[in-house]
Amino acid sequence: MANAKELRKRLAMDDLDLPDIPKKKKIPEILFKDFIIDYMEHCETDKAETTLKRELERINAHFAPAFGNLYLSEITPQVVQAWKTSRISAVKQRTLRNDLEVLKSIFVYAKRMGYFQGPDPVGKLPKIFDSEIRIYSPEEMSKYLASCSAKYLRIAATLLYTGMRPIELFQLRASDIDLTHKIINVRPTTSKKNTHGRSIPIHRAILKFFENLEEGLVFKGSDGGKHGHVRTAHCNARRKAGLPDMRLYDFRHMFATMMLTEGHDPAAVAVLMGHGGLQITMRVYHHLHPERARSVIESAPDLLPESIPYLNRTQRGFQKSKSQRNQSDRSMEAPGIESVDDDADSSVRIPCDRWRIVLPECCADHEPLGLRDQHTPE
Repeated sequence: MANAKELRKRLAMDDLDLPDIPKKKKIPEILFKDFIIDYMEHCETDKAETTLKRELERINAHFAPAFGNLYLSEITPQVVQAWKTSRISAVKQRTLRNDLEVLKSIFVYAKRMGYFQGPDPVGKLPKIFDSEIRIYSPEEMSKYLASCSAKYLRIAATLLYTGMRPIELFQLRASDIDLTHKIINVRPTTSKKNTHGRSIPIHRAILKFFENLEEGLVFKGSDGGKHGHVRTAHCNARRKAGLPDMRLYDFRHMFATMMLTEGHDPAAVAVLMGHGGLQITMRVYHHLHPERARSVIESAPDLLPESIPYLNRTQRGFQKSKSQRNQSDRSMEAPGIESVDDDADSSVRIPCDRWRIVLPECCADHEPLGLRDQHTPE
């Protein structure tokens, strides 16, 4: 009886001619530590070498101890939130966001490869408001360059006058220098930020650094190969000059600052820096170009008449007559308060104590609030 009922049901379904319902694909279970090997192999062909090293350091130091023995399906938003809570007490918000950004890219790749299904356990990345870029003033920069060693001076000055990224500088070869036209041809790098390369004119101050170059790399290491880390030379020059900390990459920011504060076209600055678009330049350095906003406002035509009528004519309808004003003032006087004429001595005091406002002695010599000279950044 049951078989006959099942047969009739199957025949009825066949008559409806419904499409076949695809079976739900089973997600293979894989441990986080095993999937990371696949992820790093993917990153080797898709990311720059320095980015790959930073991600590997984060994975070994933070992700592997916390999630290594868990299956990807077991890493839920609650698990990630518990890890975030323990991590935020030890690092800055910027560091935590960078950690979460790497973790998010891991799960995006896992979902694309079919190893993970469900909501993103990382969720929306926290928004970090960029602090103001710290750069040296021209006077501080002169002290810094004067404190550099002879070998490191070539590197620091070239970064300052070209706006190149450090990775671009250390890949520069003698064949990239065109002294005839005084141009540096920047090669494309493994970084996604520079996939096309660009040409940068050579400033007269650093032209002597590129004369009589040998074949190969322009900035060579002690063994003649690729230049090693220059952080030590940078820190020594900074300490000798007595200046606050600044990254080597910030020379690039200083180049943009010099160009924009001199009033140069932001589009031209974006091309020299190798930005993908003008939006990046203006988003990072918009506060360095206040004169553009002023020039836009000042370009509006002056449409007001030389003399405004209601300020010169008898202010009938705008003010009461003097007699009406005096009469109104007397009617609104509080008890115990003497009326004070406009032309009377300003030293006249109100006799009633309950209407008197006494400032503390510490405020006696101070200027009114809002009238102090505001500090204008250089």
